[in-house]
Amino acid sequence: MPAPFENALREAMRLLGALALPLLGALLAAGLIAGFLQGATRVRDRSLSTVPRLLAVGAIVLVCGGWAATRLVAFSTSMFGTAIQVGKRR
Repeated sequence: MPAPFENALREAMRLLGALALPLLGALLAAGLIAGFLQGATRVRDRSLSTVPRLLAVGAIVLVCGGWAATRLVAFSTSMFGTAIQVGKRR
């Protein structure tokens, strides 16, 4: 596999990890807190675990959405530039 494609895949995986970590961290924290509260109160309502997770993801999207969009635009610009350079070599 040519070097530009290897670099593109490596960068895509890094970006995927960077964008997924805040969401997964918020989901994990909300799930643990909801599970602890359900266990402490012995309330087994499904909405008590779903609603905090939805709120956590919504909050993370609001807080990190601009940063994520900036990273995605930078990555896309870089990939289009790489595609143009590879196309010129052929």
